[in-house]
Amino acid sequence: MVSRNPIIQFKYYLAIVFLFYSGFLFAQNIVFKHLKTDDGLSNNKISDIIQDKTGFIWLATDDGLNRFDGYSFKVYRHKPKDNTSISNNSGWTLFEDRAGFIWIGTKSGELNRYDPNTDRFTSWKVKSEFVKENSIKSIYEDRQGAIWIGTYKSGLYRFDPLTEKIENWCNDPLNKSSLSNNYVTSIVEDADGNLLISTYIGLNKFNYQKSKNNFMRFYYDVNNSNTLSNNLIWSLSKSKNDPNLIWIGTAEGLTVYRSE
Repeated sequence: MVSRNPIIQFKYYLAIVFLFYSGFLFAQNIVFKHLKTDDGLSNNKISDIIQDKTGFIWLATDDGLNRFDGYSFKVYRHKPKDNTSISNNSGWTLFEDRAGFIWIGTKSGELNRYDPNTDRFTSWKVKSEFVKENSIKSIYEDRQGAIWIGTYKSGLYRFDPLTEKIENWCNDPLNKSSLSNNYVTSIVEDADGNLLISTYIGLNKFNYQKSKNNFMRFYYDVNNSNTLSNNLIWSLSKSKNDPNLIWIGTAEGLTVYRSE
């Protein structure tokens, strides 16, 4: 189902407004500190950063997972003879679930879960029929505890940590209710349990509990101001104060999505 003017209201802004005047900014005591491989970081190319519940900073790089305590780095790399080590050194995305596990999506398409209680990793291969390296670009935990995985070329996956069952949804050019594009960039859940899934071409709304095969699509329409500002979406963020308010970062500015 293609939706161009739904009940859901869109408002967008085509430019980011500066919050401070230049004079005010220069008056502040702003300090930048650089931390690189000389300081213990495993690699200078950082793909993702999160802070966990205990305060540690986690950094996914091209050569190892890093944990920073404010003073030094602890580096996790793959060890060929240790199946409790991280499966691949090239991490692309990070996510902490409600239980405190750290999930790592790798360039090679492996999903890793780090257990802070044991300091060990468990990994699963997210297989694809289309590409050899099924790169993982986004990870999200829904209210049911399922892990949702967005990939670079193979669409959307649902992983059940209890059964280890993996399901996959891809774009079907002949089905307008399928996922709009196979490059999934970000995933969030609204207050009603709907998943909002951003892709390289359009936004998708999906409710696994109600219908396992029906994606509602939203696209940019040059003739309608109540649509996305651009079809290319890089990131989604849910408001902490309003669970039905989703911020959408596109290739042409910021879109604000509200589910009524």
